Amino acid sequence: MTTPLTTELRGLPLLSGLTDAEVERLRGMGARLTAAAGSVLVRQGERADSVYLVLSGTARVVMDGGEIAPLVTTGECIGELAVLDDTPRTATVVAAEEMDLLVFPAEVFRTALAEIPALRDAVTRALVRRLRRASSAWAQIAVDTDVLLEAYYEIQGTGEAGDRHAAVTAAAELIRRLASGTEQEDAVPGPALTTLTPAERRVADLVAGGLSNAAVAEELSVSEHTVASHLKHIYTKLGISSRVALAAAVLKGAH
Repeated sequence: MTTPLTTELRGLPLLSGLTDAEVERLRGMGARLTAAAGSVLVRQGERADSVYLVLSGTARVVMDGGEIAPLVTTGECIGELAVLDDTPRTATVVAAEEMDLLVFPAEVFRTALAEIPALRDAVTRALVRRLRRASSAWAQIAVDTDVLLEAYYEIQGTGEAGDRHAAVTAAAELIRRLASGTEQEDAVPGPALTTLTPAERRVADLVAGGLSNAAVAEELSVSEHTVASHLKHIYTKLGISSRVALAAAVLKGAH
């Protein structure tokens, strides 16, 4: 028998690609929760132990004490990125009003993504859209840019080819936007790039193009360890410490 909750889930755009049986399966894996306005759903820096699917209501996102846009609203997930890559929460999410939620323990959510491919693809596409929508705001706030870029890098290893390409494009745009600011003014001169080996220069160019370490490794048919080793040597040679500074050096050397 179809339950009221199943009917609600079927009405969410995020789940529109799921079959009736898959929606029923997902419903049985989560627990319903009502969160009062002001409730902290996830806290920056804490372990990612759950994912929330918003059935109704909105939530504010706060990073390093500053609120960032956009709000999380009906039909979206909260906390899925940290669960996907098993890292601490990168932001705090607070209920802006009373919220109706479906909560999944981290391991249960990972199981749902593995067992329901349509859900995995939908979550990946939603992440791409959210990150693309937020990138302009992110580029204007004082946070660790590598943390922001990691969100795009995670998507590059999941979902369909089109979503991975969109994540690379978004990461490259964010890198260019950041590198064209103050960090580019302090970038090493273009000729310093000549100290890099051909392999290191190829890695530098791909990083400046928005690729994650894993994507660079795939592109060059080498291991991620090799890519990380190249980056370590590049940073030492150029006297820099971030991917954005490296992109700034590459961009400066291209002119």
